Amino acid sequence: MGKLDEIEHVPLPATLILVEPGGCDTADLEQLHTFVQSGGTVILMEDWDPVVDLLNAMRVDIAIAGMPLRDPLHCLRDPSLPRAYPVSSNDKMYQVVLNHASWLILGERADVLLESSFFAYGDVNGNGRYDNGEPTGPIPVAA
Repeated sequence: MGKLDEIEHVPLPATLILVEPGGCDTADLEQLHTFVQSGGTVILMEDWDPVVDLLNAMRVDIAIAGMPLRDPLHCLRDPSLPRAYPVSSNDKMYQVVLNHASWLILGERADVLLESSFFAYGDVNGNGRYDNGEPTGPIPVAA
C-alpha cells in the first residue's frame, strides 16, 4: 500500500476507498485510525485475511466471518456471486454483486450499509448448501 501521509490534509467528512491495500506499516495504520476517529469513512475491498489488521488498526466494531456467503436466488448466475442491497432503501433496484464474499459480524456501534437478500446464507461448513443452524439472510455485507 502507498503511504497515507497526506490523508491528514483531506477535509472531513471524506471517504477513502482502499482496493486491495496489501500490507500496512505502523504509520499507515495509525493514519487510518486517526482518519476514522476524526469522522472519515473507509471503504475496504479486499480478501478476507488481509483486512483483519486494518480493521483492528481502525478500532472498529466489525469483523469478517471468513466463510462463504451464498444466495441461491438473488445471485448473478451462481450462488457464490450473491447480490447485496442498500439497507436504507426499499427500492431493491439498486444492488451490488459480490464475488465470493463473506459476511460481517457487527458490534453495537456499526451501521449496516448493504445486506444480502432474505434467501442468502452463511456457508459455515463450506459444503455449498444450506444446513440447519447456518446464518440466514438478510446478512450484513457492508457497514
